[in-house]
Amino acid sequence: MMTPAKKRILFLFVGILLIGGTSFYVLEEKSNWTIDEVKRKDLKSYGLNRWEKEFKYIITSKKSLDINEIGSIVKDALFKLNQNNNFKMTKILQQEYAISETYGVEFFKDIYFDTADLINYKTLGSYRLRQRFESYDQYRKHLQNPSSIKHFPHRASLQTKTNHKVVDGQSWSFESRFILYAANPMIKGFMKSIGKIIVFDNFPKPQKLIEVAQTGKSHGQYLEPAVQFAKYINQYDSRKSFKLRPILTSDLWRKRFHMVIQSPWIVYDSEAFIVSIDKFRAKTLSPMKTKKAESPYFWELEVELDVSSSHLLEEIKEVVLQEGCHSYSPPQNNTVEYILNNKLKLTKGEKRLYKRGILGLIGYLKKNGFQVEHCESLISGIDRILGDFDHDKTLVFNTIKKALNTNQIELITNSKDTKYHLALQSLLGEKEVTINE
Repeated sequence: MMTPAKKRILFLFVGILLIGGTSFYVLEEKSNWTIDEVKRKDLKSYGLNRWEKEFKYIITSKKSLDINEIGSIVKDALFKLNQNNNFKMTKILQQEYAISETYGVEFFKDIYFDTADLINYKTLGSYRLRQRFESYDQYRKHLQNPSSIKHFPHRASLQTKTNHKVVDGQSWSFESRFILYAANPMIKGFMKSIGKIIVFDNFPKPQKLIEVAQTGKSHGQYLEPAVQFAKYINQYDSRKSFKLRPILTSDLWRKRFHMVIQSPWIVYDSEAFIVSIDKFRAKTLSPMKTKKAESPYFWELEVELDVSSSHLLEEIKEVVLQEGCHSYSPPQNNTVEYILNNKLKLTKGEKRLYKRGILGLIGYLKKNGFQVEHCESLISGIDRILGDFDHDKTLVFNTIKKALNTNQIELITNSKDTKYHLALQSLLGEKEVTINE
């Protein structure tokens, strides 16, 4: 039981934590997750799971780095590449990629959680609470006036990344995400239309967000990022329960480009590729011994296929292969109804969206000679689409890399490291990292 004095100190800690201060009060470890509980087959939890597959590289240079300068190089390279049109998907869908960029530079405030013995760090996992602001200036104004709706972050989410592996030079990780708050009424409306929940209609007090992250629950319900995190560490450790504490706070500036193409199987929106330029640093929040109180600045480039283009394809493939091709038998050759009614766990709102996407995919595959009533042919068609997207993504990455190299900016592989691992490794002094300030 916390005394009133401790509660006042706790409130002070949360405020300092959000501005990235270096002196703080250690938050009480509230979570006590039981592994058997979160592994229950009948456990109901909320969130989106997917495999994130991206080119993920550290940016370095002998000269001073500037996020807008790098952004300008990337933008020029993408537009020139689009004009040459060596993409596979543009020929298949008979349209060009549309290229756009985020206005200005976004700012993210992240808090990373781990156990006292750093099980996440040791297994290359990460569990974070992320707040997204339109700019660093908006974040500063939010700190000055936390009750001002105008300066609230435009999104807050809980995220887990696990099972890191390297495949063909790309970083693969299993990502689980849940949106805790969204300022955009379109996102709120969309989430409500598909029957999903956003925990908070109004932006909550910081300590409430931290409590949700530590307990993995809201309104008595487990959130999927927490469930996936618990299952992940159980692969490496025999403990029956665990507690989480905030370990790092990270400041991240991001410049982002979007490549959009309309495809028949889109469920949510038409985004294809996302190119991100990140600059970040971290400070420790835990009373462990570190060689530094603050990490150097790290720079990263990420090129990924957006979830809107790949999620439905990968989910259908997983659904069909779960029990094997021998059990795939859509009634009366109705592949759409088979997938919707028998396999995918969807709300009524989601079913409407997924039905449109599946119908579009089936129509496209049939038009291109794939027999969707046969399991092997359906899987082959999905693999062909994902392979063509991967070809285009590789082309995007190689073009950007060449343009950066021409401007004396190098890319160093970072396929095995999460941002959490990279920053904490530097703070602990376990590996010397030479990155431009």
